Amino acid sequence: MQMTDNKFEFSHTVKFDEQSYVEVYRPTRGIRKPVRFAAACSLSLAMLLWAYTFLLGLFIISFIGLAWFMTRGKMSAIIAQHYQKNRFLRQKTVFSADERGLCITTKGYKARISWDKASVWRQANDWLRIQTHGFPNGLFRVSELKQAGVYDQFVATLREHGVKRKQ
Repeated sequence: MQMTDNKFEFSHTVKFDEQSYVEVYRPTRGIRKPVRFAAACSLSLAMLLWAYTFLLGLFIISFIGLAWFMTRGKMSAIIAQHYQKNRFLRQKTVFSADERGLCITTKGYKARISWDKASVWRQANDWLRIQTHGFPNGLFRVSELKQAGVYDQFVATLREHGVKRKQ
């Protein structure tokens, strides 16, 4: 890890197990609009008290529960399945970046891509995740980037080339 002028270089090695990989991708966003959520829950519970609106209240409560399950429970299972299908995720993987682009290296696999191919990036759960077209996601621990002193340049490069995903 070096930093001079606009140049930077950062590299770190990660070996994920299934649980830690799921934690990187687990949805962190809570309820976007808690006032609406509270209103919908209150309204549906009130509807359960009146015979004429009981079925509608039951439907709304069921919909809220299904939405919560799909974002929390089902997503974790899908992420775990992705982990199991990708061999390179179960090996020690080196994620590196410099002013020219991203690189992922593991046993039998090495790929490099330029920053202009970065499409979407997101910071969550102390990880900076970078999605690109036709390339595995770049995964960088935010605390390590800050400790190395390259976090600001890293994010500035992402802002220049990629779109930040809304939290």
